[in-house]
Amino acid sequence: MSGLALAATTHDQARATSGHRSAAATAHTAAQPSLRRLAQRLLREHIHRVVGHFRRRYPGLVRDWDVVNEAVDNDGTLRRTIWQRWIGNDYIDWAFRFTREAAGPRARLFYNDYLEGAMPAASEAIGGEFDNYDPHPYAYPGATGRQACSEVVKCRAIMRLVERLRRCGVPIDGVGFQGHLLGGNPPDYVGLTRWVRKLGLRWAITELDLPLPAGASANDRERQGAAFAQAVKACRRDPACDTVVFWGLSDRYTWWRDLTRGALVDATLFDPLLHPKPAYWAVARALR
Repeated sequence: MSGLALAATTHDQARATSGHRSAAATAHTAAQPSLRRLAQRLLREHIHRVVGHFRRRYPGLVRDWDVVNEAVDNDGTLRRTIWQRWIGNDYIDWAFRFTREAAGPRARLFYNDYLEGAMPAASEAIGGEFDNYDPHPYAYPGATGRQACSEVVKCRAIMRLVERLRRCGVPIDGVGFQGHLLGGNPPDYVGLTRWVRKLGLRWAITELDLPLPAGASANDRERQGAAFAQAVKACRRDPACDTVVFWGLSDRYTWWRDLTRGALVDATLFDPLLHPKPAYWAVARALR
């Protein structure tokens, strides 16, 4: 392959190689309009405003767009969102079509999601930190990280969704697999992405991080780096993958800090002072 694009992003900001996100599957509510056409117009205006801004102000900078993010729930059904309620299940189709209009023919459009049940299960020590929170999607008891997509309810639903989009001629170019490695190791990307390649699409590792407790040992940080390197190598080995996006520039801004009330703070390539960690050098070696 010609090269692997690496990027770091913070929540809801455009990133150097990818935009996240054009039409997100949020749970926010608003006054429900009476006409489907009005909702479609609002969706189109929103996408053109966001995508058009970056296309005009930073031409050529944003190559990939995560058009729809986390639209499938853990049980395989579509999440109830404002767009799903106002437009219907085909809001996803319209989001991709409107993004193609706004981003142009050369942009690459992705569906992005986490794979509940496919990621390796979290350890009891880390999982216990979430006792005061809702069940966390990345800590799935019993998951081995070695299942094929067809063995995971949510992944099967995503596969059916993307297959339908392709049959209907919707302009989708790839699928992003979120990489919040709470269990400590990446999943079997070869098995999980086989169906993507069969559809002639690309795949990417997105939102890659691996949270460690405050005061993690040197050995833990070495293992963190090894897991990152393993994920990067999996992408490099497959011509259908050329992008790995890390979720957060440094540990100062990692989302795990707030989510776990400071229990997990060591999750990215750089420490809070932007000094490269062992994980950074492990990824650098994986790219040689």
